[in-house]
Amino acid sequence: MVKKVLVVDDELPIAQICKRVLMEEEYSVDTAKDGIEGKEKIQKRDYDLIILDVRMPLMNGKELYRYICDNHPEMKYRVIFNTGSVLGGNTTEFLKKSGRPFMLKPFTPDELKNEVRKLFAGE
Repeated sequence: MVKKVLVVDDELPIAQICKRVLMEEEYSVDTAKDGIEGKEKIQKRDYDLIILDVRMPLMNGKELYRYICDNHPEMKYRVIFNTGSVLGGNTTEFLKKSGRPFMLKPFTPDELKNEVRKLFAGE
């Protein structure tokens, strides 16, 4: 069965690269430009993996993750965060508390593939 992945990132080039790399790995990939669109997609479909940008306008990754934890708790262990910076104390603390893996931008296609493989290997 093909694994379903959602990439939520307001930086279109990042979302497109993630989609291309993951489709090459034979995953089914949807994208969302912000947390609101991501939430709408999660409400309609169950995803095997969500790659979630921490900082986005409208609804950020932290808010979407809280929504996932509260409304789709089975998906909270299927999240990999990405961020351009963890310098802020709030972001660092949030990532530690979540216990979820994260990638720093810019990450390479190989880093993305490795994180996804690690997550699926832990199933």
